[in-house]
Amino acid sequence: PFTKAFKGCKYVLHSASPLGTDAKDPQREIVDPAVRGVVSAMQAALTNGVRRVVVTSSHAALSDVRDRVFTEADWNTTSNLKRLPYFYSKTLAEKAGWDFVDQHKDDPKCPQMISILPGAISGPAVGPSGLTNPINGVLRQPLDGQFPAAMNLGFCFVEV
Repeated sequence: PFTKAFKGCKYVLHSASPLGTDAKDPQREIVDPAVRGVVSAMQAALTNGVRRVVVTSSHAALSDVRDRVFTEADWNTTSNLKRLPYFYSKTLAEKAGWDFVDQHKDDPKCPQMISILPGAISGPAVGPSGLTNPINGVLRQPLDGQFPAAMNLGFCFVEV
């Protein structure tokens, strides 16, 4: 689906991935679209001679446990379809991107891939009027008085 859109581009930012906590079929609704999205973007980039693709991955691809300092060698090995399927989808999607690069490394048109791993992304939702990014809802709830007391929460955000 991206081939026409990437025509003439040197650089591409891939930042879309399904986010949901109430999926009836997490494989079909969250994991498969996330993986297909990254692979489709990489294929379209290769087809069009794009030099670099920046994939917005997530801290979720590293781990769902914050118990140490992580490096680029770390991957989330504990999430799955039943336990944090969004985290699982981000792990598999980023790995699929790196696998694509590895499979096409001998092709001079193969784009470089860079992944960034923010904790959360906030910004306007794209879609039908009234849809809200779930992260925006988390930010809005305390402001709307939906919590009776101040909470000690910490988030790592990227605003787009």
